[in-house]
Order: sequence, then structure tokens, then C-alpha cells
Amino acid sequence: MKNLKLLTALLLLATININAQTLEWAKSMGGTNWDEGLSITTDVSGNVYTIGKFQETVDFDPGAGTFNLTSSGSDDIFISKLDASGNFVWAKSMGGNSVIEGYSIALDASGNVYTTGYFNGTVDFDPGIGIFNIASAGGDEIFISKLDASGNFVWAKAMGGTIHDEGYSIAVDASGNVYTTGWFNVTADFDPGAGNFNLTSAGLADIFISKLDASGNFVWAKAIGEAAYDEGYFIAVDASGNVYTTGYFYGTADFDPGAGTFNLTSLGGRDIFISKLDSSGNFIWAKSMGGTGYNEGYSIVVDVSGNVYTTGWFDGTADFDPGAGNFNLTSAGSVDIFISKLDVSGNFVWAKAMGGTASDRGQSIALDASDNVYTTGWFQGIADFDPGSGTFNLTSAGIGHIFISKLDASGNFVWAKAMGETDYDYGYSIALDASGNVYTTGYFEGTVDFDPGIGTFNLTSIGSYDIFILKLKQKGITSFVYNDLTQNCFRDSNEIGLQNRFVTINPGNIITQTNESGVWVVDSLPAGTYTAIVDTSGNWQATCPVTQIFTVTNPNEITFVPDFGFVSTQPCASPDVSVNMPFMRPCFSNQIIY
Repeated sequence: MKNLKLLTALLLLATININAQTLEWAKSMGGTNWDEGLSITTDVSGNVYTIGKFQETVDFDPGAGTFNLTSSGSDDIFISKLDASGNFVWAKSMGGNSVIEGYSIALDASGNVYTTGYFNGTVDFDPGIGIFNIASAGGDEIFISKLDASGNFVWAKAMGGTIHDEGYSIAVDASGNVYTTGWFNVTADFDPGAGNFNLTSAGLADIFISKLDASGNFVWAKAIGEAAYDEGYFIAVDASGNVYTTGYFYGTADFDPGAGTFNLTSLGGRDIFISKLDSSGNFIWAKSMGGTGYNEGYSIVVDVSGNVYTTGWFDGTADFDPGAGNFNLTSAGSVDIFISKLDVSGNFVWAKAMGGTASDRGQSIALDASDNVYTTGWFQGIADFDPGSGTFNLTSAGIGHIFISKLDASGNFVWAKAMGETDYDYGYSIALDASGNVYTTGYFEGTVDFDPGIGTFNLTSIGSYDIFILKLKQKGITSFVYNDLTQNCFRDSNEIGLQNRFVTINPGNIITQTNESGVWVVDSLPAGTYTAIVDTSGNWQATCPVTQIFTVTNPNEITFVPDFGFVSTQPCASPDVSVNMPFMRPCFSNQIIY
């Protein structure tokens, strides 16, 4: 019977990284040219919205039907809506006689769709039968567009000057106010209405942060920067309306956009910044992380407690503690992925690195309801996605592969997946729905298997690069068993998982075992109430209850069981003592030393 239990445990352990995440669906859209998905989000019903760019004629119905859109210029924007099953709902395009790029998408509580990017020339921002033309002042200008949940035009606005200005990221607060970040140079007008609100860059390019109301009226705009290049890549808003941005800066830059001064100085090349303003655009704090190399923050997200998570890339040795302390990470190759967590005041909590000896980049970050951290991007060669003491290598067979990674709220490894073939495949954006399902978009070339498990689900591009949209379903029951060094029944970032601890679930007498990261997973259980019990064998004492009660409400969704903490009752190994007694007299019968 013991052997049967052990076999059951080992079989369950073998499925930990296979069945916990299953491919729900994957879709492709594209034509004979270069098409990219750049940003993705979901609504409360699980509908999936994507923005990106396309060229010439593309069929945006990924099913058996056809819904062609044709670009007006060299690049046009597409906005696509699929339902929770990946079926086509609608797709819209905006374009003109030149170039328009759509970088970011966000929704409000009513399902209205907001986008930002840049354009030049004259562009019709009404994707329906109407016309709403906006002409750029000379160079590239920022646009902000609003559609309703059916894709109908509501309004569009432009901000900028005569040189080059880009909107990179957009966010919406609970009142429908619209926040945008990106970069601008020289003088740009950020009031898209009849008024003027000019900002002037201190250098070649400065960061901007802009706020419009739900009708697209100007509220405020702020500039941050210095004499070189500084860019805002991503923006997020918390429940109180505080505004967070990340990106990069050079040299010494003043991050207080008001009358005060708060200078940050990069250590060498590009350094990462994280900035927090209140809902009125007033300075709260700003932090920098980096070293002498190439470091960029590319995506940011905030949890309900105000903790701030960022991803991007770095090279060489970079200090990720923005305070008086030091927490250095060193890249294994040219650039590596980083994930950073700061608290509500901008103090260091943890930072992690993932990568290999080639080039690896974190493009997008998202959280689930338990503050597990998901990232996507791309990597080359062999890369280790376990940022802890363990190893979890993924291998790119081509120029670059898509990755999807999951860490827990303390930065410990949970799982990682790769998708790609011999060409260039890129994950640009990641989002989660209320059930914890994971969505990504980006682009791929050739034939790619988008099932990250043992199955196969191939998509083949029509042209050079096609858009993909992927949904992974997370289901099962999962938890951690860890070494609770602080003995407070809370898993801190330095507290590692315990491998090979058996967990018994009843009813059913199901036995599973923790993996090298301390994670245990059971594929699925019928709806009901269960208990999970961790064995207490060996020199371990529980700091949390060894029995946890949990309820499965939906077998097709993921259920999180409270973690199990243990502390060693023998923190030091038994010593080996060697005694040299050259003068022991052989005439004594008792030669035992006590």
C-alpha cells in the first residue's frame, strides 16, 4: 500500500507543470506582410481586446468566417474583439495616408475601449461609416481614441508638436479618466481641445504623463526629463487614482513635475525609473534602479495593497534596491529579464532575474487575485526561468521564442512556458481574466506550436509575421510548502520552498508531492470541501496549521490553498568529530571516548 501511495504521488508530481496550465485556444490573424499584436486586455465577461498594426489586407476573423480589413497607408491600427472562446466579435481599423501605430489598449467599467499610439499625416479615427479626420502638426503626434463596447466611434484626440511625439501606454481609472505616458521632444501642446497647454522638453526627448476626463477634455499634463533621452513606457492607476509610470532615463533628471525638485541620476547608460503621482499629478515619490549598462523598465502593475511590480531588462550588474541598501543582480548574457517588487512607499521588497547567455527581455507584467506575477516577452538560446536556487531551463530553437512565466507574490518560481520555432516569435503583452486565465498577444513567423504542454496546436503565418492571441486555462488545486525562517506563517521572498514533502487530500486519500520549488498541484477535483494535510516527518516543525480546509467551487478554475510553513528543528547538520589520541595506552581495555 505504501508503494502504491508513492507511485500515485510521483505520477501527480509529473503532471505539476503539464496539467496546471492547459491551452484553451490560440488564434492567428494576418496577411502577406508584417502584422503585430502589441497590447491585450479583457473585460468582466472574458471578452478579449487586442490592438496592434497591420499592412495591406488581413482577415481578422480567426475562425471559419472572413472579415477583411485593408490598410490605407503603410501601417494601420487594428482593434479586435474576441469572445471568451476565441470567436470573432468585431474588428476595426484606423489609418490614413501615412503611418499610424497603436501601442496600448485599456477598458473602463462600461466596456469602452481606449487606445493610444502615434500618427502622422491625416488619419480617420472613426472606424465606422463616418469620418473623423485629425491631421498632425508636422511630425509624429500622440493620439488617444475612445470606442464603445461595440467598436463604435466615441471620440479621438491628438497631442503633440512639430517633431516627434509618441503615446506608449494608456490606463483608465474608476471614474473613466484617461491617463497616458510616452515621450515628446521640443514643444508639444497637451490640451487636445481649443485651449493650449504647452510642455517643453529639457533634452532630446522627455517623458510625459497626461490626464483627460471621460469625454476627452484636458485635465493636466506633466513632463519629466533632462538633456538626453528619457521615455515613459508604461502607466498604471490604483484604486485611489495614484498614477505609476516606468521607463528609462539618462543622466540627472528631475522627477518632480511640480515646483519642487527631486533629482535621480543614472549610474551609467540607461537606468530604470518608477514614478508615483497622485490623481492631481502631484509628486509622491520616484525611484531608480540600474547600473552602468542598458536597463529599461517596460511594464508596471499595482496590487490592491499598493505594491508595485515592474518588468523589463538589464545588462551587466544592476542594483534593484532603490533605497540606501544594495540588491545587485548580474545578467548571464547580453540582457536579462528582471521582475521587481516595491512596497506602497517605493521601498525595496524583492527583485528577480531570469535569462541565459543570449538576449532575453520582459515585455509585459500582470497579476492575479492572489498577487501571483505573470510576465511575457522573448528569449534566445537556453534561459533559466527559476529565479531562485532551482533551475528551470527553456530552450529557443530559433531566433527568439515567446515565454510566459509565473512567480508567486514573493517572487518564487511557479512555472514557465515557451512557444516558438526556428524563426522570430515575440510575446508583447499579457493579461488575466477574473478566473485566472492567461492571455497573451504578439507575433510569430512560420509554423509554431502554441500548446505549451504535451499536446500540439500549430498555427502557420501567412506572411512574414502574423498576430497571435493565446489563452491558457489555469485549473487545479495548488499551494506551497516552505521554510518559514521568520516563523510568522507568511512566506517572505527569501524563504525557499521545501521539496519532496507529501500532501494528502481528503476525501479521496489523494497524495501528491512538492516539486523543487515547494509547489504542489492536483489537476482537478469535483466541487466540494476538502482538507489538505502535509506530512511532518523529519526535523521539521510546523509554523502554520498542517491541515488546511479549502473549497473547490469550479473544477475548471484554479483553487489556491493557504501555504504551509515549516521551520527546521535541526538548523545545523550533525557535526563529524575527529579525535587524534596518539598517546592512548594500549594496555587499557576500555578504548571508548565519551
